[in-house]
Amino acid sequence: MKKMVLLVVMSGMLLGTSCPASSPLICSNNLDGSAYGFTMTVPQEFTCGSAMWISSPIKGAVQYRDSTNNRTLAVLVLQHADSAGATDTAGVTYVDLADYATGNGITFGVRKGTSTTGTVSYTAAVEITTGGDVLGVQILAAADSDAVRDKLYEIIETVVFTGS
Repeated sequence: MKKMVLLVVMSGMLLGTSCPASSPLICSNNLDGSAYGFTMTVPQEFTCGSAMWISSPIKGAVQYRDSTNNRTLAVLVLQHADSAGATDTAGVTYVDLADYATGNGITFGVRKGTSTTGTVSYTAAVEITTGGDVLGVQILAAADSDAVRDKLYEIIETVVFTGS
């Protein structure tokens, strides 16, 4: 797992970055990313959020919102990154957490990001078998709690590689 990929995923969400092209992923709670080699299910408390705009290295992205719990979820497909050694960025500190292995046999690298304002993100990323691209799943919340991390784990448990 390349830490630079996780940094790109986290920085884009934490900083609210937007880019010039629309995403080929279609927002749905039954997310069909089979064009990239995966499918997954997003819990019903998350509804499709505002459109995400993309550019390289992001190939596809969708955003969801959980208004009840004040959380945002992003699912991104990124081009394979060969860079390693991501570092903290202005206002955000990152901590690598233990890898998470799903019941489907997929092992995700996991990072936690905390901004100086207290906003927290948990990001899981894994190399997709097709084309070496990376699937990133990130949940962002106004404050940290085990429930935020556990919701990320619940979501990535649904990821299935399709072998496309």
